[in-house]
This record gives sequence, C-alpha cells and structure tokens, in this order.
Amino acid sequence: MLNQLDRLSLEVEGRYATAQELQVLKDYFPTVNPRLSAYQKLRDGETEIIAKLETRMREKQPNIF
Repeated sequence: MLNQLDRLSLEVEGRYATAQELQVLKDYFPTVNPRLSAYQKLRDGETEIIAKLETRMREKQPNIF
C-alpha cells in the first residue's frame, strides 16, 4: 500500500488528484487504525511470539535449531 501512496503522490505532483486516484486514499484510510493496531501488537509481542514459536517447534523437532 505504501508503494501505491508513494506512486500517487508522484503522479499528482502539481495538480489535483482525480476521483479515481482519490479512491485509493478512500479505500486505505478506513483500514489505518486496524493496521496500526496489528503492527503495534506484533511489535510489542515479538519476543514472546518468537519464544512460543521456538518452543513449539522444538517440541515437534528437538534438533531443528
């Protein structure tokens, strides 16, 4: 999505965006809060998530690492 926003900002440089171009923004912005929430949960829980995954993998295959 960030690539689309970057491309859009370059394409509309010096002019107003068309309705079609603005639709990209309209489609994206309602999902910003859930996306940020998911990002923050993953960021904040990374250590615990990886530790749990490693434990599960070692239970299934003790010599995996």
